Formats: sequence, structure tokens, C-alpha cells
Amino acid sequence: MLTKTKGSVELFPLSADDYEALIHYLVSFPNETRDSEFWRDRFCLWWDSNPAFSNVWERGWVLKDKDEIVGFLGNFPTYFQLAGKQIVANNATTWRVSPNYRRHSLRLLFKQIDYSKESLLFMTTPSDIVSQVAQTLKYQLTQRGHQRIGVLVTNFEMVLTALLPNRGVSRFIAKGAAPVFNLIQRWRLNPSDGRGEISVREVFKADSS
Repeated sequence: MLTKTKGSVELFPLSADDYEALIHYLVSFPNETRDSEFWRDRFCLWWDSNPAFSNVWERGWVLKDKDEIVGFLGNFPTYFQLAGKQIVANNATTWRVSPNYRRHSLRLLFKQIDYSKESLLFMTTPSDIVSQVAQTLKYQLTQRGHQRIGVLVTNFEMVLTALLPNRGVSRFIAKGAAPVFNLIQRWRLNPSDGRGEISVREVFKADSS
């Protein structure tokens, strides 16, 4: 299905067949510094390896002038608990429109809003301009608040070797120091230190849990 816009520009749902053309578009976008492998990995994260994604879900939409992509707005699903029930929410990402086609920008956003009318739509990490547009459309701005970020290191020897300046010496130091760091991490993750509510286990795949 496609939606005609003014002139020769048309709006299409993104399909897996569009990946390579979209990667070329994103890599070539003004001021973009990330390469094609970054975007392939990102597509895998958003869709192909996302447990909330299914083939009936829209990946997003592209604006095309004839066969050339001139705009894109991504959409990926995430599981979300609402009033104690699990739902699938939409998430907007990577709103890009070529300078000569900016007048069509809101068509992408309105398409996503319409697609999400039976669910929730989140716009994470929006730019200042996108945030202003969203608030004009009566979207609510949610403050992030105080956040703590935790890091679990699976191979301290490799990390220390990469961080230390002299590779020859660093391998020797890393080999001796890694067991110490492993013990410290194990102690911090040990639920027997009074933090009984914390559960630590190894996860091998993304699933509903």
C-alpha cells in the first residue's frame, strides 16, 4: 500500500527489501558519521532480532521521489506494561528528510501517529526541534529523572589490555589484575550481602522474561 503526496513524492512502508537503499541514504545524509555496519546492526536490533517484532508490524516509512529515498522515519516495537497488561508500544526513531523535501516531513510523523492510535507512541531522545513539534501536537514530555547505569564486564583481561597504553606490558598487568576485578564484581553481584531482592542470572537470549 502507498500514500500519494504532492508532486512525485510518495510515502511507502519500509520493507526488508529496502534495507540496502536505506543504509545508503542514511550513510550519505548530511553530517552523518556512522557507517553502513552501524545501520545494519541497528536494523537487526530494531526489527530482525527484536522479540516484540513480527512481520505484520510496520518498520517505518520512507519518502521516495520516483525510486530514490528522500526521507525516513523508523518505527520499532517494544513490550510495555500498561495497567498490569503487556502491550506492544511503538517507538519513533531516526527521522530524516533530505533538505529539498522538508515540506513533506510531517507526512511521515502523521503516518506514524495514525498507525499508533490503538497503542502508545514513544519518541525517545528527540532533538530540540522534534521535541517542540511533538509538544505542539500535544505529546507529553517525560523527564528522565535520576538514572543509574550498570556495566557487567565479561572479560576483564581484554578490557584492561585495551585500556592500558603499552600493549606488551598491559597484557602482563591485565593477566594478573583480571582475577582481582572478577572477584570484586562477583562480590558486588552477590545477593547474599543483604540485597535479597536482587536476582542475578546469565541470559542467553532476549525473551519475554
